[in-house]
Amino acid sequence: MTMTKKEKKKKIKNVFVREWPQDERARASEVLLQPHPIHIKIPAKEKFKKVLNKIKTTFLIYSRPPKLPLALQHWTCLFYGERGSGKTLEQSKEVIKVLEYYKWLYAKHPDLHHAVVFTNQRFTPEYEKKYSVYLYPNKKEIVIEGKIVLTTDFSNPVLNNPDGFLYYWDSASQLRYCPRRNCWRGNHRHGLHGAVVPMDDIATILPADEWATTPMWFRKLFTQGRHVGVHFFMNCQDPFSYSIHARRCTDMVWKFTKIFASRDTDETRPEIKHIFGLYVTRRIKAEWLWKFGDMTPEQIGEFKDAQKAQAIVSGKNHYRGIWKSKFHLIRRKYCEIYDTTQNVNEYRALGYEHTEYKCLDPKCEFKHVKHKLV
Repeated sequence: MTMTKKEKKKKIKNVFVREWPQDERARASEVLLQPHPIHIKIPAKEKFKKVLNKIKTTFLIYSRPPKLPLALQHWTCLFYGERGSGKTLEQSKEVIKVLEYYKWLYAKHPDLHHAVVFTNQRFTPEYEKKYSVYLYPNKKEIVIEGKIVLTTDFSNPVLNNPDGFLYYWDSASQLRYCPRRNCWRGNHRHGLHGAVVPMDDIATILPADEWATTPMWFRKLFTQGRHVGVHFFMNCQDPFSYSIHARRCTDMVWKFTKIFASRDTDETRPEIKHIFGLYVTRRIKAEWLWKFGDMTPEQIGEFKDAQKAQAIVSGKNHYRGIWKSKFHLIRRKYCEIYDTTQNVNEYRALGYEHTEYKCLDPKCEFKHVKHKLV
């Protein structure tokens, strides 16, 4: 007698259930009830981005190493020149070179401690998203000389790139401590170290006429910055307009002279269609600048001719490489690196440090109180 398909299936099912031992059935049910890992399908775009980032990192490691930026060749550098001569423009280009150099260095040597760029010069969103650890999308209103001014709110940062190198400071008092999100020295508050500090308009932050009120920790940062790996990169209009404490520690100076350029930006005038220009930089050793002053190009030419004649007689040239000039172009893409309308805040002390000095004689009750600006 032939069986139908339904009867065959029923018989097989009964045999399967009857021949399966009870303990194995219970074990199988426990396995089925256990939560299984959920496999989320990664979109093709994200997979492509990961592969592309690996290719970029590999190419970056084995590519030709970039040239060492000026900010890392000297401990303290200064750019000076007249308004609109290209100082801030060249400084922003050098900062981008530092960031790109760090990106190559730490891709090739991932075990090294990461240095940072700690600056008051704001860059455009394109570079901030690429290099900045935090973003500052919020604004706040402050009162300056009775007027309400809209500025960036640095008190509410938003995490952007944990592996970035760029940090911002709003007040010079923030330079006293390390800004890193996760520092290898610990999360406790400690001094600034392993950083490049570009300072836009140093004469506003450390004016020459307030040298006596400069806090000791700030002076120490300039004089002993080499001990903790801190490089300073500054610009101003007059090389004698910033504090003597920073001036004495300056190693190399570049003088900027504008040859020609398009007009400056002005919100009360039409937008500039074509941005162009040419400026020249002249490398000067700091000690010669303090010795001979800010010389004009004609005076420098006469001085160099006199030194060449002296070198022929003595057989030694002590001025080789000094006052060496180089030409630079002004382009729109360079001006779009940083915020050209940024308001640089002047240095404001946090307050007075209270110190009490007592007499070494335990019987004497004399006490002297001293206050220092910090």
